[in-house]
Amino acid sequence: MTHRKRDRNLIVYKMMHFRILLLIFILYSFYLPSETLWNKKIYVSPSGHDSQGCGSQDRPCKSLDKAFAVVLKGIGGANSTLISAAKGNYTLTKSFNFTNVNSFALVGEDSRVSEVRITCKPDVSLSFILCQDIAFEGFMLHGCGGWRESTVGVNKSAHAAQSHHGVKFRTALDFRYCRNAQFTNIEISSSPGLGVNLYNVGGVVNFTDCVLADNKALYENKSSNGSLKGFIEEGFVHSGGGIYMILNEYGDNVVNVTQSEHDSFQHNNNYIFRNCHFLRNNASGWNVSHKHDIIDDPGPSQFSVGGGLAIDFRGNASNCNTTIESCVFLGNYAVWGGGLQVETRNEVKNNHFAIEHTYFHDNIGLLAAGGVRMGNLLQPGARDPMNTFTFDNCSFVNNSAIWGGGMSLYG
Repeated sequence: MTHRKRDRNLIVYKMMHFRILLLIFILYSFYLPSETLWNKKIYVSPSGHDSQGCGSQDRPCKSLDKAFAVVLKGIGGANSTLISAAKGNYTLTKSFNFTNVNSFALVGEDSRVSEVRITCKPDVSLSFILCQDIAFEGFMLHGCGGWRESTVGVNKSAHAAQSHHGVKFRTALDFRYCRNAQFTNIEISSSPGLGVNLYNVGGVVNFTDCVLADNKALYENKSSNGSLKGFIEEGFVHSGGGIYMILNEYGDNVVNVTQSEHDSFQHNNNYIFRNCHFLRNNASGWNVSHKHDIIDDPGPSQFSVGGGLAIDFRGNASNCNTTIESCVFLGNYAVWGGGLQVETRNEVKNNHFAIEHTYFHDNIGLLAAGGVRMGNLLQPGARDPMNTFTFDNCSFVNNSAIWGGGMSLYG
């Protein structure tokens, strides 16, 4: 390919990228929380009371447990519902699961994220399955992490004590087969596992002004020589990390969907991470028996890649655009890709990853890639158009690993 052709292709890609972002902004404005969107509004305040009929603006509920219960048991369920939390501290004492919900938002009333703080009791999390148009805004989620089933070991005997279930891991927020999710001015910190898990989530997924900090395994079991061990036992894995996002092959899932339903989440999606901070997260949840750069092991690596952010496209995912803009990856740790991991596999094609004006500092990859690890592992015979990966005006400072302190590229 000539230099002139490469330059022309780059200009075309940047123009297409700008148009896509503009379209995303226009489309996304239609389902931001507004005064007229919601059929149901539930108000919560530390000064409220969990009495029968609570939830109005002048009779707010006291706890989020009560608010969630009111929402899920009411007419229409959680559809078209806004929960508005006043300034103060809340304790979430049990997990809640949302299924087939259309339009739901949890919003803190104060503009400062630290002023609306939600602390979870042990093994508590929120789950969303087959939902769409979900929005979180203006609050802190602290210490949350309930057990959820992973795709590792599904329909296989390995790693799951001869069962057909995936090994379980902890996560604060769990999304599966959802479409359109917005996170604005949210802090998710000190989870005993992962901050946010996204399995086959499509449409527009937007993280803006968010912080993912100190999300790591509840405990780390280390041998006398410092090597990792004992992270997985009896179908459970102890790991952490900021955000894990995967578009995977049909069959490697834990939600009962048809092939066509699955495929509807694999194409033409847009993922945005803007002005987000990934701080001191730790993804090291698998036994590392010897030093090697695993690029052909789709199972254990899920729990040990991308300490800050991990993005994994498999199967036939196509025409998706991912933008990481003006973000900070600081002090994260993983076995592979301490700060950021992006990997494409199988017949994935025509997906575009743009990392712009982003800072990678003091991240550690135990084996490979302290700052960023990127791989394009397409199967033989995979056809164009190919996936693209671009970096623009990024900074790499003091990242470390055995292979590729700043960045590791493979495939």
